[in-house]
Amino acid sequence: MEKRDTLIALVDCNSFYASCEKLFRPDLKNRPVIVLSNNDSCIVAASSEAKKAGLKRGLPLFQQKQLIESCGAAVFSSNYTLYADISRRVIMALGELAPSIETYSIDEAFIEVPFRLGADPHKIASYGREVREKVTRYTGIPVSVGISSTKTLAKAASRLAKKNNKGEMEHLYIIDNENRIPSLKAVAVEDVWGIGMRYSLFLRERGIHTAYAFSLLDPWWVKKKMTLTGYRTLLELNGEKQVNPEDPSSGKKAIISSRQFGRPVTSLEELLEAVSDYATGASEKLYRQSSSAGAVTVVLETDRHREGEKYYSAGRSFLFPSPVSYTPDIIKASCALMKEIYSSGYNYKRAGVILTDIASTDKMQKELFEEINESGERKKLQQAVSEINFRYGRNTLSSLSRGTGTLKWQMRRQRLSPRYTTDINDFPVVSAG
Repeated sequence: MEKRDTLIALVDCNSFYASCEKLFRPDLKNRPVIVLSNNDSCIVAASSEAKKAGLKRGLPLFQQKQLIESCGAAVFSSNYTLYADISRRVIMALGELAPSIETYSIDEAFIEVPFRLGADPHKIASYGREVREKVTRYTGIPVSVGISSTKTLAKAASRLAKKNNKGEMEHLYIIDNENRIPSLKAVAVEDVWGIGMRYSLFLRERGIHTAYAFSLLDPWWVKKKMTLTGYRTLLELNGEKQVNPEDPSSGKKAIISSRQFGRPVTSLEELLEAVSDYATGASEKLYRQSSSAGAVTVVLETDRHREGEKYYSAGRSFLFPSPVSYTPDIIKASCALMKEIYSSGYNYKRAGVILTDIASTDKMQKELFEEINESGERKKLQQAVSEINFRYGRNTLSSLSRGTGTLKWQMRRQRLSPRYTTDINDFPVVSAG
């Protein structure tokens, strides 16, 4: 790192969902922990102890009951409210350590390594340790830190950091000019950021098994065979910064909010409650990326594998006169579409809301006769509701159309842990004497 260019660190929370569950349960410190997907069907997260026991992501719960019992694993339903709040705390901790932060996902963030450190590898390594240690101390969540000159290399470094379990470089890895080749040789091609399963199979069929072998390919051949994404990935592996197509700052082009019901749903009333809930979730995502949607689609289906029942699937879209981001507008349109596609006499398994034609709200052209005051009041209300729900948990404030009381259609989460940080009724209680 003699020539000091901008360095990027990827901070990745280790086994994030499982780590959040362990955070308020000291009795789980060395115990295997797994977290389940919607309706408690599959494993979506596993602690290091659970992975060593053979419990891996993607495995169906019903097939692993014997192994879970034999290794004494603790099993939890996904507690998205808790995870989102802990993620926010991790980002706040990083804000004290980095000049700029770019949140990539709920458990990952890119940060810029301060220029004041110069090109001294010892200072850069010391900074990486400081990030890892302070985040863990401030939030209780263990993290791995990968540092390099591009995002793709930083992602690769982060993957290698997870394998570093000892010494001063524990959960820390730096890819520089001197170790780039051996580092990339240690990363499988399917583990490279930007190369999906289809392209990794394509590359392996041609004898390309590692990130290093991929980095040696002709860039124009890659662009032809793997589109612009593959081309940019190749250049980034070779140290050339690119505008990454997976950059979240560009915003999502479509937002999908869909869930499988906890039990079969037959009534229109319950379906309208569900679609209101999904529309609210999609609108919150839209608001957080400062965007508006030009169209909304509602889909509905029964279980195609249920014996003795006829399969039914339907979907319909609505184009807004001008792009919208106001939640009540999206709920109203979604409910109207649900009424159009609903057919009685079926046991419905799933419904969903899809927002498309998404554009930045800042660049959106306003309606000619739009009331400025009304627009401002809507924006303030949307912001207030979104901030309250982000801080205190989703649906702290919600539309009445979502329903009240027990919502029987909601997904099954029979092993849900308390919302320790966002619900006053779930705050941990410590007693002495």
